[in-house]
Amino acid sequence: MEVNDLLYVNEDFIIEEGRLVKYSGNDLHINVPSGITCIGEEAFKNCKMKSVFISNGVKEIETAAFANCIFLDSVSIPKSVKSIEGFAFDNCKSLKHIELEEGLENILNAAFSRCKNLESIQIPNSILFILETFEDCTKLNYNKFDNGLYLGNETNPYFLFVKTVDKDITSCIINQNTKYIGDYAFKDCKSLESIIIPSTVEFIGNLVFKGCENLRKIHFPPTCNLGWDNFEDCTKLNYSKFDNGLYLGDEANPYHTLIAAKDKDIKSCKLHSQTKQIYFCAFEDCVELEKIIIPKTVTYIMDCAFLRCYSLNVYYELGMDSKDIFWMHRRYIQDVYYFSEAKPNNNDRIYWHYVDGIEKKW
Repeated sequence: MEVNDLLYVNEDFIIEEGRLVKYSGNDLHINVPSGITCIGEEAFKNCKMKSVFISNGVKEIETAAFANCIFLDSVSIPKSVKSIEGFAFDNCKSLKHIELEEGLENILNAAFSRCKNLESIQIPNSILFILETFEDCTKLNYNKFDNGLYLGNETNPYFLFVKTVDKDITSCIINQNTKYIGDYAFKDCKSLESIIIPSTVEFIGNLVFKGCENLRKIHFPPTCNLGWDNFEDCTKLNYSKFDNGLYLGDEANPYHTLIAAKDKDIKSCKLHSQTKQIYFCAFEDCVELEKIIIPKTVTYIMDCAFLRCYSLNVYYELGMDSKDIFWMHRRYIQDVYYFSEAKPNNNDRIYWHYVDGIEKKW
């Protein structure tokens, strides 16, 4: 059965330009028609089917597409699917086993939450982004290593660090094959004092160390991407300090991520020459901050890094041919100045140089 443009495929499916908008039938076993590229928001919500076969070619399963399908005990998700959005299978309480194919890249917020009978799920190595996904999946079987609980696949059962075995741990060795640390993984582990993130970890989710009030030391690799608010309420964390900035990193480079300003009253800040990235909300509400000098080593600035820094002028040590890494921050700052040793003929940007070690505008 092929679908094109806007049409009704029998009386059960409403399909618009390859997007399955709504299913209104009563079948217990459903085959999604071929030609579908997207299963729409709430398309099957509250349906009473027992099984669904999703045809190859579907790339996206939208928000709450199968939410509250309480009798659904079997779903076939093809390798063509790239994204499963939030609450897609929320409260599918009859699901016990799910295999996700290589090629899947994103699993968004609470995609499988409240699947109370879910016992196993395969997380493919292709995953790039996964938000808090398995809330209230009380029967889910994890792979255990040291004080951590993991999900993964046959080739790497430790791909995703989900959570700790309990909140009372004092230490945790993360498996060397782990690629991803999930949201809230160490939340409220109040006795945890130090942790080393192995170089294999590519992403640390959101609010991972929230409430770890005795955490003093953390090392993570410079290639690792960070989610937001990871160190909220980590009041005893030991930072590396340089000028007016507070940094975290690893033994080789303790300055690779600028986490925050030392206080909100600073007027200037010169970043360390080894800094690679500026963290989420690092300078938020530093309303008196007028000048910041950013070395050419910095290649990534997270959201809201300069939130409400309306008096700020940025001096960037890369010049006219450099990538604009400030485009999403310009509404919060005054100007960005790019470095040039000689007076440039290019008027597309504003430039600066050093005169006797002092920053001067051309």
